[in-house]
Amino acid sequence: MARRSAKGTGTVFFHKARKRWVAQITVGHDPATGKPRKLTRSFSTKKEAEAWRTEMAAKLFKGLLLNPESLTLREWAENWLKQKAREVRHRTLHLYRQELTYALPSLKDPLAKDPLGSSRLQGVQPTQIRAVLSALMERGLSPRTVAKVREPSLRKP
Repeated sequence: MARRSAKGTGTVFFHKARKRWVAQITVGHDPATGKPRKLTRSFSTKKEAEAWRTEMAAKLFKGLLLNPESLTLREWAENWLKQKAREVRHRTLHLYRQELTYALPSLKDPLAKDPLGSSRLQGVQPTQIRAVLSALMERGLSPRTVAKVREPSLRKP
């Protein structure tokens, strides 16, 4: 009898029609229908499929794997600020919001032009963040301020 993997780590099976190994992992449930949402990918070998499933399960448990319709960067920043409101003093929270507003103007004014803030969190690339930080330096902000703008992504949630 085959050994079962731990609950919540997904599954690997052979798809006879496609003649390929398929790995699946459940990443959440649709709030409207309650049906599970799954990430599915096919591989030529069982070993590759199991490696991918294990990697995705680890990301899911660490909170690094978000639902496909996931948050925008602005929504993530707002949630992060709400969480920090319970952990830090009022003045510290005010400074965090001010520093984030340099990179995400839509935090202060929802109608402001903010290409980075409207991007899906999973879709944000390091080059986009570097471009925003470079633009802040060109606007005349001090290196310390630009470093503070970058810090929330480095702080533990």
